[in-house]
Amino acid sequence: MHNKTTAYEVYKFLIENELAYFSGFEHLGVTEKGRRLLDYLGFTYDSESVMLYQQVFREVPSEHKEAIESVIELVTNKNEIGRKVSHFQWIHTIIVPILYNDGEPIPQNPLNELKTEFVAHFGGATQFEASGNFLSKYGNQKDRCEVWQGFGKNENHEQDKTFLTEFAIKVGSNNFCKQDAVTFFENPGKIEIIDTLDMKKEIDQLRKFRLFSIRSMVILAIIAGTSYSEQNRGMVANVADALGFDGW
Repeated sequence: MHNKTTAYEVYKFLIENELAYFSGFEHLGVTEKGRRLLDYLGFTYDSESVMLYQQVFREVPSEHKEAIESVIELVTNKNEIGRKVSHFQWIHTIIVPILYNDGEPIPQNPLNELKTEFVAHFGGATQFEASGNFLSKYGNQKDRCEVWQGFGKNENHEQDKTFLTEFAIKVGSNNFCKQDAVTFFENPGKIEIIDTLDMKKEIDQLRKFRLFSIRSMVILAIIAGTSYSEQNRGMVANVADALGFDGW
């Protein structure tokens, strides 16, 4: 970013690229896309942390500010920082039949209701079809089913076990799959889900117009940190001034 860039230019660019918006009462806000960019870069954006960024930057001697921003630009990319990783310790599995015992397909409505409930509890599910054999009074029979898996954390382990037990009873009931028995189990596991959101296009655009730097992201963060405060434009202008912009 060069010294002639104004806070207004940065803000206008944020609006044009749907990272921020302007509403009545002089109210500045950050869009969902803008929040994703801040999260992607590892920025926190409550007002206290943003003010801390401002204070730290203000203490840096002016002759070193641009050099510091250049270093930040080099290291701020998806390969090095900003990855969000969710950790889970348990895999909860249930085998859901898709055929009644007489071989007739189970209607989609009850299956969809079960899927919705399972996904709602675990926040997501892996589901895949399977087949198998089982012994009954009629001999060796073939069956078709689906395997559903949900991930859980240690702190929710007991609640997840209780849910799965009650859910298995529901699966086997006459209103759903009409089964004498339903299999479910759990396995400990080290599961990591990495957020692969790619904001490279937005960052490249900001760099193209020399607007991607710690200062412009601080402005975006202060807007996000005060997004529920009316007439927060004055606070943003004050921060912009402290960050060395030429004016609003």
